[in-house]
Amino acid sequence: MGAQQTSQGGTITCTDQRSDSAHERAADEANKCAESAAEGLKNSGEDFLAEQKAKAANELLTWGGAIRSAAEQLRHENEPRTAQYAEKAAERLERAARLIGDRDLRSLVGSLETASRRRPEIFLGGMFLAGLGISRFLKATRSDNQWAGMAKS
Repeated sequence: MGAQQTSQGGTITCTDQRSDSAHERAADEANKCAESAAEGLKNSGEDFLAEQKAKAANELLTWGGAIRSAAEQLRHENEPRTAQYAEKAAERLERAARLIGDRDLRSLVGSLETASRRRPEIFLGGMFLAGLGISRFLKATRSDNQWAGMAKS
């Protein structure tokens, strides 16, 4: 980068300012590109999570409606106590769907963290039940051919 010249027994060192300036511009450009890429990824991730949050809220509303229909059927079959439990479950699912749909992701995570610290046994039990529900859902969505292939293995 530097150039050295000899002048009557002495050495004079000159720094090439153009080279340092070019490196700084290149570094600035690289930083801008990295920031832009990071912002794009962040926005894509937020959009994806917002979409998944909306899907989860809609799914909970669907489940709530199905349980509410089951509660009505139970009332017609003279099972009022069971219908009452089903109605409460439907109300809670619908309330959870509204909560998920109305709040932003950061707020939901904060609420979940607070609740899990306050009552960890309920949080762990809920996670266990969610796992059971997900596994049942996955089993139900597999085709008979997939199960037959697994049985042969």
